[in-house]
Amino acid sequence: MDYFTDREKGKKEQTVNEIDIPVWNGIVSIFESFIADNSLSKDFPEKCPDGQGICGCNTTLLYDKLKSLIPKAEIPITRKEKYITNYNDWEIDRKDVENKIDTFTTLDIIEFCYRHLYDPIPIGNFHEYFNHYHLTFIDTGNSKQKYREEINSLFERNGIAYQLSVEGKIIRLIQEVLVQMINRKFQTKDATLNQLLTEATQFILYPKISDRIRAIEKLWDAFERIKTFYNSNKKVSSSQLINLVANENTLIETFIVTEAKILAEIGNKFQIRHFETDKQEITDLAHIDYLFFRMFSLIDLFVKKLEK
Repeated sequence: MDYFTDREKGKKEQTVNEIDIPVWNGIVSIFESFIADNSLSKDFPEKCPDGQGICGCNTTLLYDKLKSLIPKAEIPITRKEKYITNYNDWEIDRKDVENKIDTFTTLDIIEFCYRHLYDPIPIGNFHEYFNHYHLTFIDTGNSKQKYREEINSLFERNGIAYQLSVEGKIIRLIQEVLVQMINRKFQTKDATLNQLLTEATQFILYPKISDRIRAIEKLWDAFERIKTFYNSNKKVSSSQLINLVANENTLIETFIVTEAKILAEIGNKFQIRHFETDKQEITDLAHIDYLFFRMFSLIDLFVKKLEK
């Protein structure tokens, strides 16, 4: 569902990688609503005292399971205050609370909940003594769809660069032009090269920095692999590949050679292909994206020629 500002100004670009307190509180609100409507009760059942069936959600079971699988989760799942308010005589002092939301733990919690959602159905007559219905459950996907829509709407309205997929996995959103660039099947005659590129383009879409680091590692492996596409002698094979791509344009050939050398140097100086203590670790997500798409642009130039 869109809102007035969406229609008037267009939707906010989803580029924010960190979840803040207001977004966290929105997630808590969604989480609590699905506990209340019993969508999480099948796997975490509260049994009717007379033993006739499930009548609600046992949050103790839910939190125990969640904590065992997501150790960093703060239990119970509750909202957070953005400010600390101190009342000092007649003055009110409001101080910002340090944002301690763990984004990746939060995304894990979202995936956890999705996996345990079912559609609750009341059965039998209303149990007046305990003031509840007994429940059975089916998996039509209605609860999952509603949950996914609410999470994705929350992310969209706040410009959060993640989305919950139909499979229940958090994926990272990148600019559409870049998605189109990497979202394709690689069809060179080298199956290993194709596999490396496929894995690289999959991992770069994942939220966690460890997965994105893995993406650039796979991409640099593909770069080394493509250098030997024609011949085990890298120098001879690379020269042949560059000549093919340059298509007799000597200026383009010069720039391609220069770019390839720079990218090879990047791979040697950062912890991409080598992990000695003198290699620089990459910790900034923006740097990872920059390096990935810079390298992918060059490899893509080669691959498109090789696929013909």
